[in-house]
Amino acid sequence: MFDRSHPVYGEVQRKLNLPADFVLVNRLQWGLNSILSQLGATANWHRIVREYLYGDPPSTELGARAAAFRAEWKAARGIDEGFEVWGEEGGLRWGRPQHTSPTTNAAICSARATS
Repeated sequence: MFDRSHPVYGEVQRKLNLPADFVLVNRLQWGLNSILSQLGATANWHRIVREYLYGDPPSTELGARAAAFRAEWKAARGIDEGFEVWGEEGGLRWGRPQHTSPTTNAAICSARATS
């Protein structure tokens, strides 16, 4: 596919060697995006991902239903709403969130810089 012996670009191609894990994930990402494109799927994917990464409020009806289910599930088990739940080997675990939003990270960095 690529000629690594090319007199001009061969050296560049030899130096741009990606780890196998990165190549696999990249192919999965492009494959998924291709499927969603063929299906004509449209959504604010950024907002949907932020629901999971940073605990942002739901941006879709399905997200609202999932959030309501999680809140009901936690309430039935006496788990505080501020706790996260995740699966591990041996069952479910819960605890305080370990992630912060980019806004919180910026505020922390700013506070450290001024002190």
